[in-house]
Amino acid sequence: MISDICFCFVILLLKHNLACDDVKFVRDEAVTGSKSDTSSLTLAYDVIKQSECAIYCYNTAECQSFFYNKGTWTCRLHSSLFRATDSSLVPSAGDEYFRPIACSAFRVNTVPFSSLNTSTTNGTEALNVVCNDGYKMTDDPGTMLCDNDGFWPTITGTCKQRHWINPPVTFGENIPGNMFVGASISYTARLTGRMYTLNVFSDNADIELHVLARDDGSVWGRQRLNGTWVNTVTDTRDPFRPLNTTFTCLMETKKDKIEFSVNGSEYFSFPYIQGPTDIYRFVLQHDLELLEVDMRI
Repeated sequence: MISDICFCFVILLLKHNLACDDVKFVRDEAVTGSKSDTSSLTLAYDVIKQSECAIYCYNTAECQSFFYNKGTWTCRLHSSLFRATDSSLVPSAGDEYFRPIACSAFRVNTVPFSSLNTSTTNGTEALNVVCNDGYKMTDDPGTMLCDNDGFWPTITGTCKQRHWINPPVTFGENIPGNMFVGASISYTARLTGRMYTLNVFSDNADIELHVLARDDGSVWGRQRLNGTWVNTVTDTRDPFRPLNTTFTCLMETKKDKIEFSVNGSEYFSFPYIQGPTDIYRFVLQHDLELLEVDMRI
């Protein structure tokens, strides 16, 4: 049973300047005869008609669906959609469950730091999650197709930050989606004291790149494999001093090596211990003022 509700007719009785919205709710027979208290927005009594409950849902910003019981005249609004398999459902005689008939009618909860837009792909509605500038979608393709039952699939991904201005030190962040060949991370900073360190971690707590700027003016580059430091290189060219000198460093994952550059010139490079796609964490520590960090991934 499909209940077609043109809100224009009813709402015009209250506000004559409202345009008519053609919104269709479908009674989901698989859920009818049940109810849920999960994601409940409100429970209204003395709601004589199911259409009044629908209008109530339509005018409530977070409402996605509703249960209506014509025997008790109760209207229960929800901020979620329910399938018959949802564990929160309990038997409730007389309750009927209604949800929009099409995916496009749903008020989809936005992933933090993102916006949503819809499009059509080969005649099927598609939902696109667009992360804000400086963020990247992880653990999800960011595009979903409307299911045959009229539900959007659950958004499982998140928008992770990948650009920072004046972040605090210690700065330690997991890399959204890990590195890959051609990816890079840059940072602009000033050395304010005795030393600073950079650590780029891969799985199993190995360190693909460790850079240590020491107070004696030397700069060490090395790697750590299974708890042991390997491939140590020392350079006496200290591009980080005098103190409070602004410098820009770039860490790049190339096809056969991880490369570290300072102010546009290569400084250290090492073959991979594991591989670029295993690199997942980037950490800067000690006497450093960070101006900007940019993960170009």
